[in-house]
Amino acid sequence: ADVLETATRSFGINHPLTLLTQGHLAAAYFMQSNYEKAIELFSEILKSQTKIRTFDDSTILTVQNNMAMSYVKIGKQEEALELYSEALYVAADKLGVDHPLVVATESNLASLHFNMGKLKAALSLYSKVLERRRESLGDYHPLTVATKLKIVSVLESLGRPVYGDVCW
Repeated sequence: ADVLETATRSFGINHPLTLLTQGHLAAAYFMQSNYEKAIELFSEILKSQTKIRTFDDSTILTVQNNMAMSYVKIGKQEEALELYSEALYVAADKLGVDHPLVVATESNLASLHFNMGKLKAALSLYSKVLERRRESLGDYHPLTVATKLKIVSVLESLGRPVYGDVCW
């Protein structure tokens, strides 16, 4: 917190070094399970980016993802859903649907849908994630395999029989 105050005094609130320090502090709060404080700092970063564009699109997407994860951790699923959806829409347009951070955001959104009991939405998103991960990473990459297992979980939750070749 002292470093952030010093950076703010020295460089100003919207300076890249101040915002970077703010992001690191927010991540530290997240790691300490102080999600409300993390959300506060992530929110300040995003607000500053609407005034002055300091960060690239992938950095902004990372901040949005981290903020949404913080919302999930404190049980504010609707806020997380809104933020993930907005982030995905904008990032897919700016970075492309195959960008790794866009795919990760889509996977996070699918997980949230699954946890909220929105199984068809989760299945649809996980299917897109699987397709993109297969194309970019291959069938046996850990992220691809994890996505396959998540699809199996959704199918089981939907009461559908799961056979060995369902997504392998």
